[in-house]
Amino acid sequence: MKKKVLLSILFTFVILTFYLVSAADSPTNLSDYAKKLSNAKSCVTEKTKDCSTISLEEKIFAYLSNGACKTSLLEDSSNSGECWPSGSCSITSTSQAILALFKSGGSYSKAQDWLSSQAIPSTKLDWYIQIDTLEPAECKIEYSGSSPYTIRIDEEKKLSRGAGSCLILEDEYKLKVRNTASCYNTSFSISCDQLFLTTKLYKKTDGDTLYISESVKSSAPGGTLNEEVDSSCFGQTSCNYKDSLWATFALSASGKNVSSYLPYLITFADEPENQKYLPNAFLYILTNSQKYRTDLLAQQKTVSGQSYWDVSGNRFYDSAIALLPFSSNNAPEKTNAVSWLLKVQGADGCWNSGNIRDTAFIIYSLEGSKSPSPSTQTSCSSLSGFCLNQLECTNNGGTKIEGGACSGVSICCNKPLPTCAEKAGNLCKSDEKCPAGSELVVSDSSTCCEVACVKIEKPPVVQETCTKKEGTCKTKCSSEEEEIKETCSYSGDVCCVEKGSTNSALIIILLILIVLVILGIVFKKNLRDLILKLKSKKFLKKNKGDSPKGTGSGNLPPRPPRSPPYGPGPGMQMPRRPIQQQPMNRPVQPSAAPNQVLQRRIVRQQTQPEVEEVLKKLREMGK
Repeated sequence: MKKKVLLSILFTFVILTFYLVSAADSPTNLSDYAKKLSNAKSCVTEKTKDCSTISLEEKIFAYLSNGACKTSLLEDSSNSGECWPSGSCSITSTSQAILALFKSGGSYSKAQDWLSSQAIPSTKLDWYIQIDTLEPAECKIEYSGSSPYTIRIDEEKKLSRGAGSCLILEDEYKLKVRNTASCYNTSFSISCDQLFLTTKLYKKTDGDTLYISESVKSSAPGGTLNEEVDSSCFGQTSCNYKDSLWATFALSASGKNVSSYLPYLITFADEPENQKYLPNAFLYILTNSQKYRTDLLAQQKTVSGQSYWDVSGNRFYDSAIALLPFSSNNAPEKTNAVSWLLKVQGADGCWNSGNIRDTAFIIYSLEGSKSPSPSTQTSCSSLSGFCLNQLECTNNGGTKIEGGACSGVSICCNKPLPTCAEKAGNLCKSDEKCPAGSELVVSDSSTCCEVACVKIEKPPVVQETCTKKEGTCKTKCSSEEEEIKETCSYSGDVCCVEKGSTNSALIIILLILIVLVILGIVFKKNLRDLILKLKSKKFLKKNKGDSPKGTGSGNLPPRPPRSPPYGPGPGMQMPRRPIQQQPMNRPVQPSAAPNQVLQRRIVRQQTQPEVEEVLKKLREMGK
């Protein structure tokens, strides 16, 4: 009965072990997304109970994610919400505070005005004006009260001359705007005797890549078009790329026209020192250009099934930035990144070892920035509008519908974008992209190109050993985890496993031991007999090897020598005994009888009890 109970317990233990192992190895299920996000909010709330102990950046992102620390955030500003921090206003901090106030419906007009005043001319760009006609034409250009400059355009689209000191003829096809403050602040009036178009182009002063402005103007013969260089950036004394990204994003989110800031952001996005700010995410939000969407998704890293963005050394912060444009879009790359975030979320609900800023930013990115005062606004679609960014709406000839609510930084526009078919473009597959300069801005979710799409070359997958040991690569292990010596693809990471968890090798060893225990119980009697056999053979072999030559019978101990009971035989002499001197004060004991001496010798030479026990066992086995 006891044996059956023990076997039942062991069988239950084996089943439970396999269940726990399979549960530990199962992938993260996205169905618990809402619960995980709720845990993250609770973690931020718990860590921001005393807002006086956290940094300004943590206050801003905590307020951005769940409205925490509003009073403390306003106290940290200059002039009651004009700029942040108090006494040394920062463009980036103020921009982030505007985003937080915009989402929660707070007052941000003073901060918006201060931020707009921080714009400065971006002088490191060269600007051009291009005039295009279908037929040879004669055009006149006026500016700064001067007499009109007459320019002829021939069949090959070549220009005959420049137009004064501000418009210099370059390579016969376009006019370069002299890089001076007076020329950049001038409006150029252009009129032609044929149907004509005007386009602005720009490039870095020391660069070769020429960018085309998305604003293209057209006029009938005899009409007039006005062009001027309006290029700005943000910075204290010179253009600062990080400040410009966040300021442009914040102003666009709060409804300002930001077209004058885009040329600087677009031109300098490829600079190595600016890549750490992940400009493709901001530019995709600001322009809705599929080029930036494709480039952004291509920057995602996939390491042993874990997908994230990492350009600055902080995967959590970078992934939060990259997910900003996809708050209402379920791209596969977003799904993969969210799956990774849920897998590496800490037991307390926070990410990156309890980092308040990173956790709050992730919450904001996953939820999307909501329009202020939703109770007083109507959805854009119910007003027959279309959610576009400010630049898309303007360039497409649309206007903003007031009161229409859109997510993110979009505005409600009265005119939709054209489809790829309407522009006669080529829709790309998920693994394709447009060649440089051939992308079209359309309403389709996929990439649309003027020419044929090309394949995207993905970087090779980096291998690591941590996930093979049921571990997770993190910046730091939580209190419920322990670090193991396995490698991660990111040099700053460590491999973490749950405390008390085990790997496959240990599970196999455990199962083997369980099987051995069961076999030992079932074959207990046979195993005991086998052990006794092995022990007896070993003992007999040992005693046989220790026997002296000519003594013993091979398997038995040697027989003791016989003592003659009646004295020496013929020809033998009795050995002499030494006479021992007895002390004078002790009586002499009488000598023992000869038969008593013999009896004592026989007793000392008796067979050892252990041998008798072994012989007894052998006899039983023989029967």
